[in-house]
Amino acid sequence: MDVKIITVSREFGCRGTEVAEKLAKELKFLLINKSYINDLMLKNGLEEDQLESLEESSPRPFNETRKRYIELMNKLILELAEASPIVLLGRGGQYLFKNHPSAFHIKIIGSIEERVRAVMTQYKLDRVGALKLITEQDRRRDLYINRVFGGDWNDLSLYSLTINMDYFDVTGSVKMITRSIKLANRDNSAFSDVQTLETPKDATGSIPHFAHSSEEEFAKLLDFYRIRWLYESKTFILGCDSEGNITSAFTPDFYLPDYDLYIELTTQKQRLVNYKNRKIRRLRELYPDINIKMIYGRDYKNILRKFGLI
Repeated sequence: MDVKIITVSREFGCRGTEVAEKLAKELKFLLINKSYINDLMLKNGLEEDQLESLEESSPRPFNETRKRYIELMNKLILELAEASPIVLLGRGGQYLFKNHPSAFHIKIIGSIEERVRAVMTQYKLDRVGALKLITEQDRRRDLYINRVFGGDWNDLSLYSLTINMDYFDVTGSVKMITRSIKLANRDNSAFSDVQTLETPKDATGSIPHFAHSSEEEFAKLLDFYRIRWLYESKTFILGCDSEGNITSAFTPDFYLPDYDLYIELTTQKQRLVNYKNRKIRRLRELYPDINIKMIYGRDYKNILRKFGLI
């Protein structure tokens, strides 16, 4: 798969516009957004007061005039995609380029609470006003997809990648997208490359001494996905005696600096899993700002099975 067309659909209030702009800049793709389309349509005969008809969120009815404008817009977008790689923001791109062999479709979502907070800040609204605006904008976009393409905007099977912005900022989201595209650009048989990867190296270029073979396998997977990592990079003090001597500490297996995330693997017996869980609970109590995730044995085996490593 050679990705040349990236479509970005977004729920209102999820910073999808920022993601599309940064993604296009990083990949050096043409960004087709509201501003670009307006300029394009003015050059093709539309008047300023007719441009709103092209908007997914426009309250104007879907009469024949509006449909003709949208058909012209879609025709011009298709022509642009033939001429150069594009990032298309909205406009039903997931349907316009549905099943296109070079298209990669992204949907940006978020919880209603996070979206309300973002809209309140951006538009200087109270909570009720923000909720009303989100509901109306999402309803109009859903209606646009239904009227123009006869489809369902919420059909997740349309998308190559869905990102919940509750967990990522714009920079992190773009990194995830670019890495996913790199994988999509590989031949499917490339997954077997995991088995033949060289000895994994951490973010500093060093080769650590792993305490368990499962940790080395996991490091190879991170290298395969081009995710920078550090092994046992920090020890957290969990308890001390009356004289200040450390009585309990915890050293997570991996740290992913690009995601500010610690990861602990556990492929051992349930008794040891419970022991690690207690330590992680204590760590979260003492260090509430630390992000840490436990990967349990069953989940880890599923990852290895996916790559044919077991």
